[in-house]
Amino acid sequence: MKLMTRLKRTWSFLDAWILRWISPVFTSLTVVLAFFLDIDVETLRERYPDWPGALDMLEGFSLYKILLGSALISFCGAVYNIFRAGSISKLLSKNIELSQENGKIAENIHVLFENVLYSLAAKLDLDEAGSERVSIYVHMKDEEIFVPCGRYSHNPAWKTKGRTSFANNQGCIERAWQDGWHFANNFPQDRDGKEYREHMLVQYKIPRNTTRDMRMRPLAIGAKRIQVGTTAIGVIVVESTNRDFFEEAELKGRLDEISDEFGRMISAIRSYIPDPKRAEEVGL
Repeated sequence: MKLMTRLKRTWSFLDAWILRWISPVFTSLTVVLAFFLDIDVETLRERYPDWPGALDMLEGFSLYKILLGSALISFCGAVYNIFRAGSISKLLSKNIELSQENGKIAENIHVLFENVLYSLAAKLDLDEAGSERVSIYVHMKDEEIFVPCGRYSHNPAWKTKGRTSFANNQGCIERAWQDGWHFANNFPQDRDGKEYREHMLVQYKIPRNTTRDMRMRPLAIGAKRIQVGTTAIGVIVVESTNRDFFEEAELKGRLDEISDEFGRMISAIRSYIPDPKRAEEVGL
């Protein structure tokens, strides 16, 4: 195992040298040597009698052999680079194919969640005027963040995707993740005002600029932690611009009814959900 690792490192080193140094250097050397072949050493001795050492050195080299060797190495390097370029091209093509496949998987995941959330919206009797939105966030343990995997609202502007990830120490997502359930409808009425932004900063640690950029600024929020057994895996969030639309006990009861179903679904497809670095690239 160690021998294979060393061989791979050695080959990687040689590969870099062939690509960056050996082929370009020997190609240049071949050009320079070709120039020296036309030099008449005897004539130079007559013109420059003070250069015996340099001329002896020049005459002592077998320029033809060196030229032939340099040309051969340059040729081999060029051939290697051609084959290498072909391999890179194949790898790039394969990478594009895999990206397209991942994109299709991501698209299917998005459609799946959207359909499920559409069904949930019907169960929750969301206002068809578009005052509410329901979203689902999956927790990525390694990155310590949440990835939005689905969002539905009758308002088209509020169902479009926004950020590809959310910090796990901000917002109602954090509250629900830590406590299992979070409900609030005590937001300042002026959703565009400074008081609202201050409220989001103090209560949810959301920066003012982030609040200002939010498409939807709710007046009521209900968030439920989703888990499989004892393992927490995500959060589902219901928001409304009408602070009196939800009764906390009723909303919690309805989300409790579907949390197990959502948990099993997320657990089944979790390994296919792209990490945040690629989520936007492949469509989530």
